[in-house]
Amino acid sequence: MILTLHILTGAAIITKIRHPYGIIIAFLSHYILDSIPHYDYSIKNIKNKKWNHCLFEFIKVFTDIFFAVFIILLLSENIFLALIGGFVAIIPDMLNAFFIILNPQNKYLKIHYNLHKKIHFPEDKIKYKFNEKVFLFIEIFSQILISLISIILIR
Repeated sequence: MILTLHILTGAAIITKIRHPYGIIIAFLSHYILDSIPHYDYSIKNIKNKKWNHCLFEFIKVFTDIFFAVFIILLLSENIFLALIGGFVAIIPDMLNAFFIILNPQNKYLKIHYNLHKKIHFPEDKIKYKFNEKVFLFIEIFSQILISLISIILIR
């Protein structure tokens, strides 16, 4: 799932559930969204630490984040709370980034990385059962639907 959707979903959750439990639900929403069929853009160069080839991938990631923040700034009535929810919702991917980039030897980050990988939609295992165009439609439709629901709830 692209980061924009995680951020918007976390923002929507915490602005609707104005309770400390909203933070936990926003965090857990990341894993729930990742279990749904969805499109992900490639960050293979970052994962493989090919630093001289990954500028475009970092630009994609930061553009993704800035786009979500822009939507929150534009639509949210409680910007601070929405930004907290959005930040909390991308912590799982931040932990994975720390594992990949900074310290692949850290056993706690490795446990999280492996758990996140297991929860993540098993695209490779299921993709062969569908026509490629149908599967792409499902991936894109799921993200459009989630983004629309999140945008409606963020207000």
